[in-house]
Amino acid sequence: MSDRAHHLAKASERFWSKVERKTTEECWLWMGARRQKGYGRFRVEANGHGYAHRFAYELLVDEIPEGMTIDHLCRVPSCVNPAHMEVITASENALRAARSRGVSVSPSALIERLQALYDAGVRDFATRDMKALWESNGLSRQWAQKHLKRLIEAEALGYSGEQQRYLLTKRPAVA
Repeated sequence: MSDRAHHLAKASERFWSKVERKTTEECWLWMGARRQKGYGRFRVEANGHGYAHRFAYELLVDEIPEGMTIDHLCRVPSCVNPAHMEVITASENALRAARSRGVSVSPSALIERLQALYDAGVRDFATRDMKALWESNGLSRQWAQKHLKRLIEAEALGYSGEQQRYLLTKRPAVA
């Protein structure tokens, strides 16, 4: 057994000791350390902590593609049951989270509102107008920041408004 395989086997054993595992229909709750919003925190390697649900998904299902995130279909942040997870884009995840809080908004409407603010000169995601956009639609500050970065990048590349909107809806967020 290679050192890496041995390390992952030990990590897996340590991981499952912190999970309250039930049937596949029920949530498997992470009982270890948690991040501020309730997501499980798990150290796989010496380079830092990751998310417990991501480790579970990759352990039991498949690797998570670059730029993608996990949506908890059960809406329980501490759940590590891969049957309750779906790999999606960060933008889609933010919209689903907003809808789960009772906010009904279409992605194209949000993009139009963001584009209008941008066209009016808003370049800071923390301005009052930008904050109102993301808070009133149940989105996160990170959503506003990522999408505003996309617009700034598109403008720097000389893209038109229509091209900018395309970038907002089709391209993974700029890190």
